[in-house]
Amino acid sequence: MQKASPEKVTLPSSPRAWLNPALILSVSIALTAALYGRSLRLPFYSDDLVQIPWLRTLSPGDLWQQVSPYGYYRPLAFSLWILWRSAGLPFTPSGLRLLNLIGHTLAAGLVGWLAVELEDNSARSVPGLSGVFAAAFFAAFPFAYQAVPWVSAVFYPLVTALSVLSVLAYWRARRSGSPAWMLLSLTIAGLAPFAHENGMLIGLLIALTELAIWLKSRQRDCQPLSPWPLAHLGLDLAFLGLWLQIRSGGISTLNLSPGVLAQNGTLLIEGLSFPLLPFSTALSQINVPSALAIWIAALLSVGLLIGLTRRAWHVAFLSGGWFLVSIGPALVTMRPAWLADAPRFLYPAAVGAALWWGTGLASVRRFSRLVKGGLVVVALLPGIIFIWTGINWHLRGGEAIREAAQAAEASPDVPLLFVNLPDRLAPRQSLYPYFAGGAILLPPQVPDEEIAGAHLGTTRPDDTAIAVGRILPPVEYIRTVYGNPLDGEGLGTLITSGYRVYVADYRSEVIHLLPAGQVVETPPSGRPVACFGDSLTLWSADSVLRGQTLQLTLRWELTQKPEGTPTVFVHVTDAEGTTVAQADGDPLAGLYPFSLWPVGTSLEDVRIISLPEEEAYSVFVGVWLPDTGERLPVCGNESSDGRVLVARTGEQ
Repeated sequence: MQKASPEKVTLPSSPRAWLNPALILSVSIALTAALYGRSLRLPFYSDDLVQIPWLRTLSPGDLWQQVSPYGYYRPLAFSLWILWRSAGLPFTPSGLRLLNLIGHTLAAGLVGWLAVELEDNSARSVPGLSGVFAAAFFAAFPFAYQAVPWVSAVFYPLVTALSVLSVLAYWRARRSGSPAWMLLSLTIAGLAPFAHENGMLIGLLIALTELAIWLKSRQRDCQPLSPWPLAHLGLDLAFLGLWLQIRSGGISTLNLSPGVLAQNGTLLIEGLSFPLLPFSTALSQINVPSALAIWIAALLSVGLLIGLTRRAWHVAFLSGGWFLVSIGPALVTMRPAWLADAPRFLYPAAVGAALWWGTGLASVRRFSRLVKGGLVVVALLPGIIFIWTGINWHLRGGEAIREAAQAAEASPDVPLLFVNLPDRLAPRQSLYPYFAGGAILLPPQVPDEEIAGAHLGTTRPDDTAIAVGRILPPVEYIRTVYGNPLDGEGLGTLITSGYRVYVADYRSEVIHLLPAGQVVETPPSGRPVACFGDSLTLWSADSVLRGQTLQLTLRWELTQKPEGTPTVFVHVTDAEGTTVAQADGDPLAGLYPFSLWPVGTSLEDVRIISLPEEEAYSVFVGVWLPDTGERLPVCGNESSDGRVLVARTGEQ
């Protein structure tokens, strides 16, 4: 019996003489590197801190038989990490994140290739240009800024690349009649759902592709529809059965209420109209409701795209259909608040948007390549700015998480108390309505013991993280902090439990995690530096200068209950005696005032001081009463102004 082969469809040949695949790949690489290269400096964050520990010891067989801690069944995506581990490579943030960047680059290149395959000789002025433009639109898709730098979002680039490759193979199989291409398409369609649930949409995408082929062939001779999409749909149904068996709860978030669908639709349509969304933002500034402004931009975008691709209806049909099919799962299963927090759900739909915008702008006949390129840059510029600032927010807060891991590595046997680590950071205004464009670094589901442990490859069960609002400085952006709120007596009990304390510092552009000190049990010895009043003894003052940053460690002992609420001041003076820097406040970055100390407490109080220049300075310490402004008298050290010299820097 002779084996059946896919039917061959006569279509206009691809512009091989003009196509430069290297250019499409170069654009994909360049934009991905420029926009996301800085993300290689980020630590693990968010779901990484849950899923990385889960996978450290999991065998490949176990991986394919169970769901992740979040209920995902995506073993193909997680298998990339298993292969990474099997190759003897450590689970480092930069290494695993590089997989995401490679996946994004590959997906952008495949989108460009698909755009070239879809080109219509009658509708283009420069063959192959649509591929370059489509790759650029995908690589710089603004709402991918969450997915690409987030290690645990590797399944988005993976399933998107697989979906595009399956459609590409199907297109070429139908053009050439090659069984090999069709087999490749079917194989990928069978694997893709194991990377992400959106892989089950490939059957619908193949059906759209078949209809696009039929629309394109009508220009010459109307070809019959092929039954091959039914095979792809069959694979999707088979996986759905497996998925429902493994995830016995099914889809628990399905919501078909008109109000939710309307809100979700308003959010999701931004993925198609993003080049014109700044126009909707401008409308909002003149009191046009945000939802109405978004739909005005969406209607303008669709009208413009239809006009640009009016000579290539197959492109418009496949691009628009791809977008609608891809947003379908999020439309009916997500809460609007979740979508607003997670624009990454638009990542698979970016293929349709990129194909439509890239092909549409490439097909404008009256403009030169230079003018068309300028239009693409203008269309992409808001998205590029959005991505750049989004990565900035991740870097701003991610540094504190990275420094938490460094602190744990330096103190493997000491439990650490992290105070006010950043959770959510976002600007108060965004280029796009509803999407803040910030970073969600440490959501509540992250366990304290894995903040540093996930980076070090071992759980740290004694580490604790808390939030203390009273020591947070005001900021000009939206901020929430990680950890259970704690203050007062409960905070004092925790501090005296042996923790080394680190506090997030929000005073500079980048949030750093600074050492604040710890209660020590070793009795003081030797001669004290000074006594202040009848209750406080300063036993030592050690200083370390790194560049223009001075770390001063003060060893205090409370000998009797103080009167009032005394606190510490640290003055740094120049050669003329002018105070150029200060580090005033209660010990442990303000967490543990002397008035709360039990008598006999001994504590190391660390203060980080930024010096204005690299020159000679003197460092003085004293204790004063904020209520009266009075300085406690100094004993055991010559002083006439209620302060003692504890350090000098530079040449005196």
